[in-house]
Amino acid sequence: FWELYNTLAQRTPVIFLSSSTRAPTTLSGKMQWLQDRFGATYRNYIFTPQKQQLASAGALLIDDYDRNVDDFLASGGQAIRFPQLWNRNHAIQDGLAYTLDLVADWQAEQQMRA
Repeated sequence: FWELYNTLAQRTPVIFLSSSTRAPTTLSGKMQWLQDRFGATYRNYIFTPQKQQLASAGALLIDDYDRNVDDFLASGGQAIRFPQLWNRNHAIQDGLAYTLDLVADWQAEQQMRA
């Protein structure tokens, strides 16, 4: 986690975009997870099951859930599917290296557009 987060944070602002089940404890658990890592005053997060509503030409989503990635792409954003056993990138061995390579490609593309 920290290697991915720190590398991303050096390149671009990081905002955690997370959804939850309908159980209220899911949201409080995610908030606690963030506070445990970043402190009680941490505010760089958005909780929503509608991640695709935040898609735009300059937005990049890194997610491990196929539907979130597909919906974000369909809504005009860019997305990286972080490899996990339950998604279409399950065969990729080094998920961190794969993701960071794609982030570097995305960042270079953003710089070329500027």
